Amino acid sequence: MAFDVLSIIKTEEQKASELLHEAQQAANDMIKNAETKAIEDERKAAVDNRALFQQILDERKTQVEAQLKEQQAQKREALMTQVNEAKARVADAAQYIISEVVNGNR
Repeated sequence: MAFDVLSIIKTEEQKASELLHEAQQAANDMIKNAETKAIEDERKAAVDNRALFQQILDERKTQVEAQLKEQQAQKREALMTQVNEAKARVADAAQYIISEVVNGNR
């Protein structure tokens, strides 16, 4: 009888040990799965952030390019205005030079 009780206790201790081992294994698996999921989520967030950053960068680049083209057009227009004004004065300048040379003032 005492042997049976000890045998039962030993069997129950083995079962408890096996259950503890299974519970530890399940906990380890859950932790590994959670870590893997966290790493995957972090990578996805990094990819999403890079895509968003690239989109913002592209939008800003487009804006800056448009501003530069507008500035270039404005500067070209101002330069052409100055060139046309200079062309309009060429005849007067030539007449002045001829007048100075012919009259001997120079």
